[in-house]
Amino acid sequence: MQYNIEKVKEDKGFTSIGASIAKKEVQVTRIEITDDKTFNKAIEIVKQIKVGYKKIEDQRKEYVFGASKFVKDVNDLHKPYSSRLKNLETLLKAKIIAYQDKLEEAARKEQARIDEINRKKEEAHQKKIDEGKKVKDVVLEDKAPEPVTHVKTKKASVVFSTVTDWEVENKEDIPKHYLVPNNALITKAIRGGVLEIPGIKIFTKKVSRIA
Repeated sequence: MQYNIEKVKEDKGFTSIGASIAKKEVQVTRIEITDDKTFNKAIEIVKQIKVGYKKIEDQRKEYVFGASKFVKDVNDLHKPYSSRLKNLETLLKAKIIAYQDKLEEAARKEQARIDEINRKKEEAHQKKIDEGKKVKDVVLEDKAPEPVTHVKTKKASVVFSTVTDWEVENKEDIPKHYLVPNNALITKAIRGGVLEIPGIKIFTKKVSRIA
């Protein structure tokens, strides 16, 4: 194989990438998740982005096999496109999680409303008992349905979960043994159950896995 970057640029498989990503950029920028239809559509777009990213990576690896300079040229050529797709995935996943947060907040409010109704019912029921009146068993409101954590559309699916994450608050306070290899070691410690590290803010955040 001749390692010619110009041939890669002219390859039909490569020239179609830019137009495809541009279309996705418009979709991700314009989409607003306001109902289940747009929610499902967003999940499917993320799936398409992930498929596109894998396609780019597979094509890049095919081009770069066995040539160092050619590897660098092809990597530099593909990296902006891969970065754009990763940015689109991050942006749309944030919108998906924001919509899921709205659903969960609405469910919490509904449950709080039901709890208050049931509290008043039980209070009134107990008052009648205290007054010596004959009463029937109190009928309480059913529990509010919980938001689903696994959504499956016709072409994709998403699973929501909560993970523990971290960010540096004060580098000077971080114990030395966490500085090398830092990120990997800190994440391993936190995922292993460590709840407190000086200089590190440990928190939970929602993540989604699109398949």
